[in-house]
Amino acid sequence: MSRNRVVYLSVALISFFILSIYFDFSRFELYLVPGIVISIAGLYLGGDIFLEEAVSAGKALRISGRAIGIYLISTGAIIDEIFISLIAAARGDSGISFGTIQGSNIVTLLIFLVIVPLIFTGRFVRFRFDAIVMILLSLVAVTGAIVFGVVPREYSIPFIAIFALYLYLVRGGTGEAASEFRSDRFRFIPLIISIVLILLSSDEIVTYTQLLSQYLHFQSFLSGFMITGVAGSLPELIMVMISLRKRGGKDITTGIITGSTVYKSSLVTGLAIMFGTITFKGTIDSMYFMILLSAILLFYTYIRVRKNFAYLTAGVSVVFLVLTLLTGV
Repeated sequence: MSRNRVVYLSVALISFFILSIYFDFSRFELYLVPGIVISIAGLYLGGDIFLEEAVSAGKALRISGRAIGIYLISTGAIIDEIFISLIAAARGDSGISFGTIQGSNIVTLLIFLVIVPLIFTGRFVRFRFDAIVMILLSLVAVTGAIVFGVVPREYSIPFIAIFALYLYLVRGGTGEAASEFRSDRFRFIPLIISIVLILLSSDEIVTYTQLLSQYLHFQSFLSGFMITGVAGSLPELIMVMISLRKRGGKDITTGIITGSTVYKSSLVTGLAIMFGTITFKGTIDSMYFMILLSAILLFYTYIRVRKNFAYLTAGVSVVFLVLTLLTGV
């Protein structure tokens, strides 16, 4: 589909969402599932436009593939989670807010750790610091889950501080250039359209996720993890699939995953705590799983990655999930 058609379709979706909010379509039970599907489509289109503009900006700035992945594309990949998490936290639904963050992180990181060894071999040394930061953030979250019932706003400080330190320390990173990505002229209006579309889509998907969780009697964290978390991971996975086909794709792909994961675990979590009501109660299993996946990524940075690592990672993850379900940790 051409870029102009995507923009026109996005404008049409924005108009539809405005009408949906005005006429309160959410009161119709039969509209719950279509509402979630349409909202996910809006996130997809908004993320697609944002990706193009981010890559164009990166090419214009002549920065490396790693920097494009960490600084630019990761920002576009998580903008939907930022809106979803903050909207849910502001509404007092911490389960959807934190569930979205954890669900998206676990889905994208697990798929990455399984798929990438099948495509790339060698080491990921440049991303060792990223893996260490991801483990540190998970430990901070585990501490919050153990110490607090409702997380105080002051606990946002370590998350925001780690995010700022991460950006500062990776600013001078190098890597392969993203030489085969498109480098169209940066366009400001489509960027604004993409942000508006993502904002409206995020607001709608939070509304329908809350209603669906009530209808199915799900815990809000489970709904956030399984619905908005998986939906929120789509932009990263789409961008990863695109980058894997390009020269320099290894650096961009890993940069997207590590950058977006660190951003969500630090910046998005910190902002959600700062501006809403967050509780980590009942979420500690997901934090342990994040520590496990981050440790596997750290292992990838020390050992030459081979294809059988994909099967090893999948096996270890399955064993962890089975033991968690059996022991009820």
